[in-house]
Amino acid sequence: MFNYENFDFRYAPFPFGHSRGILPPNLYKEMADNFPPLELYNRRTDKRGILKYYLNEGKTKERYDAFLRNTPVWSELHKYIKSKKFLGDIFGLLLRKKIDLGFYASQPPLYRRLRTALGDVLKRGRLPVFPKGYYARFEFSILPADGGCLLPHADQYQKAITLVIYLPREGEWNAAWGGGLELSQPKDMTENFNWMNRKMPFEAMDEIVTYPYAPNSCTLFVKTFNSHHCVRPMQGSGSNALRKTLTINIETN
Repeated sequence: MFNYENFDFRYAPFPFGHSRGILPPNLYKEMADNFPPLELYNRRTDKRGILKYYLNEGKTKERYDAFLRNTPVWSELHKYIKSKKFLGDIFGLLLRKKIDLGFYASQPPLYRRLRTALGDVLKRGRLPVFPKGYYARFEFSILPADGGCLLPHADQYQKAITLVIYLPREGEWNAAWGGGLELSQPKDMTENFNWMNRKMPFEAMDEIVTYPYAPNSCTLFVKTFNSHHCVRPMQGSGSNALRKTLTINIETN
């Protein structure tokens, strides 16, 4: 379903890559034409007034599930993202790029899982906790072209890998508005360790690279202690245009 052959990777200050043509053109068009309408989303603001719309399997599960059921192209993608094949494809890509996150050693042998379960029951007096290993989920995200942004941050610690796929329809986005995903690092390197994902001000960051918000492209990065990224405030003043993305997270417990 995805084309993993065009990724161009960089390794400092953390591993990230970018690809154009991540999806076959006809599939991309169908997905972009059937992106969920704004009325399905929850709206999130913070004390700085930063606005984001999201539709996911957590806080908007009922609407999210109904949309997938009724939209075959997205239902098929959801099945792929939830499959072992998708995980194998992503970790295989990373291994080819010399990035080993231990996926193929993430599940301990059966005897060790049973021993841990017995220890939970007999020694620790609790129900056994079985590790899930790696699993994937995705979220539909929207930011307004008129001032929308995402503050610099490094992602929650349970995330291992993030893919952001850009989904504008042909001709609906003006490149002058911005909207690219920026990979960045702090000007003050005492702020570089950010495992717990504190938000940073834009003026505290230096740009490493910004990948433009362009059709059928994808940015992938590995969560580290300094995997800072952001979307600078967009310049579509007075426009009703929306920056539409699919964010795929691979997580572990």
